[in-house]
Amino acid sequence: MSVLKQIAVALVAILMVLSIAGASAAFAVNGTILDSDHVTGSFEDAGVYESVASEGQDRIAGDLETALEGRADEIPAGITLDVDSRAAAEAALTEEYVAEAFSTNVEQLLAYLEGDAEELALQVDLVPVKESLDEYVANDTITVDTVALANEREINVTTAGVTVDSEMLVRLNENREGYEETRIRLRTQAIEGADVPVDIGANGSAVVETERFLRETDFAAERDGVRVDTAMLVRMNANRSGYADTRADIRSQGLETTAVPLTVTDDGTIDVDTVALARENNVSYDRGNVTVDDETIALLNANESGYTGVRTDIRSQILEPFPIDVDENGEVVVETADVAQEIDFASASDDVNITDDMLVRMNNGSDGYAAVRSDIREQVRAGLPPMATSAQVDTTLEEINAGLKDNATSQARADYGENVSAATLDDIVSLQNTTIDGLTDPDLTDYDEYATRRDANEAALEESLTAELADRLRDVNEEIKADAAEQARREYSEDLTNESVDDVIALQNTTADGLTDPDLTDYDEYATRRDDAEAALEESLTAELADRLRGVNEEIKADAAEQARREYSEDVSEETMTDIIALQNTVIDGLTHPDLTEYDEYATRRDDAEATLAHSFDRELTTRLSEAGTEVKADAADRIRSEYGDQVSADTIEDVVALQNTVVDGLVAPNLTYEAYASQREDAEAALAASLVAELTDRIDEQVDDRIEVGNVTGEGADALDTVRTGVGLLGTLALVLPLLFLALIGVVYAITRSVHRTVATTGYSLLVAGIVGAAVGSLASDPVVDLVDTALESSSDELAGTGVVEAIRSLIDGLFNTLTMQSVVLAVLGLVLVAVIFADRRGAFETLKTRIRRGS
Repeated sequence: MSVLKQIAVALVAILMVLSIAGASAAFAVNGTILDSDHVTGSFEDAGVYESVASEGQDRIAGDLETALEGRADEIPAGITLDVDSRAAAEAALTEEYVAEAFSTNVEQLLAYLEGDAEELALQVDLVPVKESLDEYVANDTITVDTVALANEREINVTTAGVTVDSEMLVRLNENREGYEETRIRLRTQAIEGADVPVDIGANGSAVVETERFLRETDFAAERDGVRVDTAMLVRMNANRSGYADTRADIRSQGLETTAVPLTVTDDGTIDVDTVALARENNVSYDRGNVTVDDETIALLNANESGYTGVRTDIRSQILEPFPIDVDENGEVVVETADVAQEIDFASASDDVNITDDMLVRMNNGSDGYAAVRSDIREQVRAGLPPMATSAQVDTTLEEINAGLKDNATSQARADYGENVSAATLDDIVSLQNTTIDGLTDPDLTDYDEYATRRDANEAALEESLTAELADRLRDVNEEIKADAAEQARREYSEDLTNESVDDVIALQNTTADGLTDPDLTDYDEYATRRDDAEAALEESLTAELADRLRGVNEEIKADAAEQARREYSEDVSEETMTDIIALQNTVIDGLTHPDLTEYDEYATRRDDAEATLAHSFDRELTTRLSEAGTEVKADAADRIRSEYGDQVSADTIEDVVALQNTVVDGLVAPNLTYEAYASQREDAEAALAASLVAELTDRIDEQVDDRIEVGNVTGEGADALDTVRTGVGLLGTLALVLPLLFLALIGVVYAITRSVHRTVATTGYSLLVAGIVGAAVGSLASDPVVDLVDTALESSSDELAGTGVVEAIRSLIDGLFNTLTMQSVVLAVLGLVLVAVIFADRRGAFETLKTRIRRGS
């Protein structure tokens, strides 16, 4: 190869060294100083972000303390502002935020320097910092203590009969027990102010207890013989038994004026006792041989045996003038011997002596009959001559018979004529005559014939006397009824209605029938009629008592209403007064209303009246407490506005007032449970805290700008920046052009030499030289450049001390030269490899390989 070509190749080789070395330098700069990730990483490794964040946090903490300065003294007591400025600053300005802001601005700067952005707009967005501060302030830094707020106000308001003070408000907010206790205490004040016998229950509602109401009302009244007092009213409300006993007592009082001997049973019904009625009326009847008194009535009504015995006794009394008996069933029984024994035979004849024993014996059988007749014949024969014949005896007996009959008939008429009918008298005479015939009729020798005639006469007389007795009993019956009716009207007409008097008489008449009605022989029939009469009288008296009690009921209600208005009208509303009277009326109805017999029905009505009255008291309490609450709220609001109106915002003032109002509502609002109140209070506390947070964040917003604007660089800085931008642009161009130039120069070498060996060798030597030179520069120039930078930054050493900025710049320079050195070493190694390959090829090291390649192709 000619010398000229050698010179040309040498010049090209020099250009190749320069181009590849320049390209390596351009790549080193682009990969370090102009690489945003590398730059930010260097600053992070140097602790720049941490130091900047710490410095920024110090500044923010100071600004925050300035913004909050004096606020603790301005806000109302009970509201605690617990802001840790340092903690807030650390939460707002983090190292990550600084790194992100730095990275954003580095990217913006590099984009401008590289020509990707037309303007350089460097800024730091502080909105996230402010938002973080706001969030920190809003996150439990403000504590609202309702109890302290209430206590600080020193509330003491007396109105509408109640007193509300700070101590009460504090107790209200301590816990559930305090809440309920305070509400009850306040409502109790309101009730005590009204001076009514009402309690406050565990839930804060009015509780009306009829017993207490009655005791404190101390009501008493007396109308139409019925007296009502507090003890009676209390007893009737004690239980079912007390209710029944008291009503029975009232009904007994209502019947006392009637003078009727009645009993009021446990269930309040009237019980009429026929015997008691008879005894009360002092029943006495003595007429026509019949005597009846109250003991007779008692025995009559005792049982069936007594009934039959009394009726038999009365029939016996009527038949007492006659030698007649009445059997145990009240039937007339005629005994011939008894009738005959009433005849004075001696006055009729001296010829025979007829004794009572003879009369008995002759009626006791044929033997006695024959013996008595024989005795009579012997007496007659003894009065005749000794030689008298039987015919003469018979004739004498016939004469005696006729005389005895005439005499006996005369005696019967004299003894019974005025007391019996002619037919009955004839039946008596017939029985007497049959007896005389049995004694003295010579032809009536056969006992059976005599007995038949005698029995027929006895039956006829029994029938006559039975009819006679029935008529006599009917007369007595009417007389007894008339006497009893007259006595009943005399005793009861002034106290009872005509209907009730008639029913008394009807019962007396039934008793009279039981005594003397000849047809009312069956006790069960009598008892049924008596029970019906008693029931009718009970019904009449019940109706009469009901009418009387209704009148008493209305009069007592009027008295009670008048007393209630006198005692409570000044303390309660008209509506509540109406309900008080309604409860009294219910109690009086339970005591005196004839239809309210069931305790359960009364208790239900009473409970309803209690509930209605309690509801009225609750409404009245609500009104009173609402009035008190309004005044307490107004007083508290005036105090709050007066104390803090010029220190906090209007919204904060209103939220303090709202919280105070919520507390007052907890005292006075009806049906407000502790859970509901606590929820409302917490909401009000949260609203107040939110207002304070808003106020604080507004101050923070005023103190801190939304962003820091670096803006466009002007003057000498702008010229220098333009120069740097031009250099960066050129560097970017060189990073693309120089590698291409290097490749083009390789082609030039080949064009000059037309030898691959020379071209590869030239390329290898160029790379080796460029690598050695670059490595030398990278190794030797780093420290001088760092010293120059230190000198340049010396004027800012105080400001930059501890920030890590100097260390970061040094790190960037070290990184640049280290990258250049590494790239140069790679170029040198690559060049050395190429030179070694050419040297080996010239020695034939690759001949075998070439031969194989040629054969293969």
